[in-house]
This record gives sequence, structure tokens and C-alpha cells, in this order.
Amino acid sequence: MLYYEKDPYLETRKGSRPDSFSSTERAEKNGHPCPKPIGQSNWLLNRCSFAGEKILDPFMGSGTTGVVCAANDRDFIGIEKDISYFRIAEDLIKSASAKYGTFLELFR
Repeated sequence: MLYYEKDPYLETRKGSRPDSFSSTERAEKNGHPCPKPIGQSNWLLNRCSFAGEKILDPFMGSGTTGVVCAANDRDFIGIEKDISYFRIAEDLIKSASAKYGTFLELFR
């Protein structure tokens, strides 16, 4: 994940800028060869953004970032060129949107 912006960490009291990341959490198998763990993505999203902000994932894969956005009141734009992975992401994100009462619009 890449994050570009002026350095907001000290101003917004999010602490110092993260310079490393480690996680032993395993992701649930969902049909994608490399799904990302929800907890790992949740930590990173909350560390680098605020509620209401827009998150772009140009390599959406199975949609983990979209699921985490639905749970944390972020707008989400996901791009995935492989239609089979897009369908996996679409199902997971729609389920998360229904669970958390959020609306994320998906386009093919």
C-alpha cells in the first residue's frame, strides 16, 4: 500500500509515521491466490486515513481494502482487471456493505 500526502501524523496525533509493518495474521482463503488479512488492512487503513476519506486500490484482488473501508466509513474505489477476482471482491464488498450499513458502488 502506498500513501501520499503532506505528513499529517504529528498534526493529527496519529503518532510518528510508520516505517515498518509486521503481521502473523493469516487471511481466509476466498478463491484469490494471495488474499490479505482483514486485521492487517484495518490497522493500516486507520493509521493512514480518516473516516469519510476516499481510498483507491488499483490492484483490488479479492477486495480486502474495500471490506475494511465499508467497516470504517471510507469511500472506496477498487480496480481489478481479472474478472474472476473482481467477482470475488464484489461479493465480499457487498456483504460487508450490508453488514455495516454502508453503501459502496461497484463498477465493472
